[in-house]
Amino acid sequence: MKNKRVYDFEELRNAAEAVIEKSQGDLENSNTKFKGMLEELRVYQVELEMQKEELIRAGQELEEMESKYEALYELAPCGYLTLNSKKEILQSNKKAATLLGVSRINMIGESIVTFIASEDQPRLVKYYKQVKKVSTATGLKIHNHPPGVLYVELETHVESPNLKNLYYQTILIDCSERVRIRKRMDEQQEQLKMRVKELNDKNIALGELLGQVESGRSKIEKAVTFNTEKLLIPLVNRLRAKDNGKNTEALKLLEKNIKQIASQFGLKVSGSLIKLSTKEIEISNMIRAGFSSKEIASNFDISLKTVETHRRNIRKKLGIANKEVNLTSYLNAI
Repeated sequence: MKNKRVYDFEELRNAAEAVIEKSQGDLENSNTKFKGMLEELRVYQVELEMQKEELIRAGQELEEMESKYEALYELAPCGYLTLNSKKEILQSNKKAATLLGVSRINMIGESIVTFIASEDQPRLVKYYKQVKKVSTATGLKIHNHPPGVLYVELETHVESPNLKNLYYQTILIDCSERVRIRKRMDEQQEQLKMRVKELNDKNIALGELLGQVESGRSKIEKAVTFNTEKLLIPLVNRLRAKDNGKNTEALKLLEKNIKQIASQFGLKVSGSLIKLSTKEIEISNMIRAGFSSKEIASNFDISLKTVETHRRNIRKKLGIANKEVNLTSYLNAI
């Protein structure tokens, strides 16, 4: 047993030495591999450090951009609202709160419809139903906005990240001054229409007045014509017949004044007409009016031959005795 045990220890020792020798060879090989891995780890560590620095710079730039975006969003001259599918306000900037006349704390979660005047709410609801077709709504009145009436214009962009969620990005623009100017223009246009109507009514009244004046003028002209031809001219002729040349100058002056008076009414009193007798003037007026010789003879109770004699005398005194001139036309022309 003792020899056997010794043998076993020796055999075990030999085996251990063999393992050690083998392990030393593997350790040398392992050291070579470990050095390569260590170099790779060092390179990778440097790369990670460079990537870390790049990420830090990118993070700083992102923070700066976020800060600028927040400043632009908060200090923008127009209002920005983010609404959900129920038109409830999810996010707002300062200008939007100012335009709606409420603090941002009190407006978050509220429907935008509640901030619009009741008379414009139906138009706002219709606008959001048609926002994909009509992107702008103008002149919406804000509800109870101090210190005066405020109107806004809406511009909306629809975002749909998925089928379940729908968001409205709405811009609020103050258009109060534009609406007021438009209302003043409408009022002025309405006043102008009323003024034009008043002027038209006055023109109609003036036209009627001018018609009456013209009618009165016509009556006056007829009266002057009648008095001139029936009274004044025959009177001048009678005075001239009885005067025997004693008052020739006075009669000429009277004749001249008659012509001046008649000319003021647009009448032309021919010097030839004054040469006619009273009877000839009466017959001339009937001829001018279109009466035939037979009708004239019947009116004056004279013979047709006497009328023809008067007609010849009239033509002679008017200087158309031997001319092919229609007496009626000639009398109407003088």
